[in-house]
Amino acid sequence: MSSLYPLQRKVTERAPKVSQELAANLLGVVLSWGITYAGYRAFLALLELGSGSSTIFQSGVGEACAKALAARHERAPRLSGHEAQLSGSVVDPGALASTLDDVGGLEAIVEELRDLVVWPLRHPGAFAGASKLARAPRGVLLYVEPGTGKTLVARGLARESGAALMDVRVSTLADKYYGESNKLVAATFSLARKLAPCVLFLDEVDGLLRSRSSGETEVTVSVKAEFMSHLDGLLVAPDEAERPVVVVACTNRPYDLDPAVLRRFPKQYRISLPDAKARRQILGILLKGDGLDGDVDLEDVADRTPRFSGSDLEELCRAAVTRPVREVAAALRAGSDEAPRRTAMRDFDHALRHVFPT
Repeated sequence: MSSLYPLQRKVTERAPKVSQELAANLLGVVLSWGITYAGYRAFLALLELGSGSSTIFQSGVGEACAKALAARHERAPRLSGHEAQLSGSVVDPGALASTLDDVGGLEAIVEELRDLVVWPLRHPGAFAGASKLARAPRGVLLYVEPGTGKTLVARGLARESGAALMDVRVSTLADKYYGESNKLVAATFSLARKLAPCVLFLDEVDGLLRSRSSGETEVTVSVKAEFMSHLDGLLVAPDEAERPVVVVACTNRPYDLDPAVLRRFPKQYRISLPDAKARRQILGILLKGDGLDGDVDLEDVADRTPRFSGSDLEELCRAAVTRPVREVAAALRAGSDEAPRRTAMRDFDHALRHVFPT
């Protein structure tokens, strides 16, 4: 046993030195990481100082959202994590090709939307001193038949007004963790305010704001209350006249919506299936610029398409216009080369035998 004492003494003497070396190495690693992080933050600060915008360099923010924020703010605000999560739903109005003129058969509704929504969004300062009753409505509800152009209306509003478009899907507001859906709803409205003037588009809103019942969970009721409180808050913001936000909601089932939700959408429009006159106008818009043969009678096509929605008419036109293209493809496979002919009335006759109203 006595022979182990010298080795034990050496280990005991060495232990403090090893501890000191480990502590020194750990301190060196911590200092190295700290210096690297400080340099990284300084680099970002220089970029921010040079550009005047912190949002552009914020990770996770959509390009269209960053562009809109930079255009609306001298120094673009940083977004919260939930706002950054929703930034991908922002659409640049300049990238939208459709206008309200592309909406066929809804002249009266389109004209009213231009007066009540487009002009207050395009010139908010002109309406700032007017009565609050004359300003842009906080909410517009479109209850429509499927395929009648509700998305086209929302995009046309954003395009003509120059407002940012937030195309928020109801599914993006659902989260499995408790309280996260409420935070996403709050972030939707806070991001819309930062992007104002802004059109907040909510499709199939009945999936989120269905009538409340005793069988609902606490989470669902809480999300609805959160949404309605923020929608009410659009009118009490002190700068709302200068920076308007308009919520455009769409549903195919208006009677499933909660009555308290309907009260918060003062402007409501019913968009039904187009009649013969509207169908003729839609066909003219869809086929504008396409080479049609002289025998094509769009009045006759419109009369033969009852119960067709706008999207059904688009599929009908696609089936007719692509028929000459398929003939060219068949000729190329056979080894001959010929130019495509114009779309003729027989192509529409063929399409009407294969395309039906949905």
